[in-house]
Amino acid sequence: MADDEGRRTKIDRVENIEGSATIKREYITKSRVLLLRRRAAALAALDAGLFTEAIRHFSKILEGRRPAPQAFLAESYLHRASAYKSAGRTAESIADLNRALALEPTSTVALQSRAGLFEFIGCITDSVHDLEHVKLIYNSILRDRKPPGPVWKPRAVPYREIPGRLCSLGSKIQQLKQRIAMGETGNVDYFKLIGLRRGCSRSELDLAHLLLVLRHKPEKSMSFFVF
Repeated sequence: MADDEGRRTKIDRVENIEGSATIKREYITKSRVLLLRRRAAALAALDAGLFTEAIRHFSKILEGRRPAPQAFLAESYLHRASAYKSAGRTAESIADLNRALALEPTSTVALQSRAGLFEFIGCITDSVHDLEHVKLIYNSILRDRKPPGPVWKPRAVPYREIPGRLCSLGSKIQQLKQRIAMGETGNVDYFKLIGLRRGCSRSELDLAHLLLVLRHKPEKSMSFFVF
């Protein structure tokens, strides 16, 4: 009798473990399907020029509780940065590119996008730094004859296009260094950074600053509210 009860207990435990594993697999599958649907809706909105809608969908992906692969999150940050840029929200776009590079440090797309934004707001030195980083990555690909990272990871740039891109990168870096030599350093356009025009009112400036603080430093935003 004791042996039979022991066998039944073991069988019950195995069935419980198998049931839990099945539920977990179903949850993961459902989560992935929902994430893919959300990403498809976000990309469709981005292609249609509905940047606010695209930002909302990508934010649901990035700020939700559903688990997602690191490469998937990095790509979502990259797309949301593109939507922010198109919407004129430069600071948020740079912040998302920083997050994408934290997940994928060798992303040439993110580095070149951030370099373009740095040039747009007047941070020429930082733009040159990012472009030189891209140049180093391309040179390492030509040297090793393979892209950085795992073999299964898709290539952002076809191998045959890298020499041509290196030439254009070299000329771009040279142009930016000439601008630095002419004294174009430290002239950051903060109006472009926060997405405002020069000559805007003080209330518009305060509102833009408040929105940035609420998003990036919420712990310091309580001083704006009076209870």
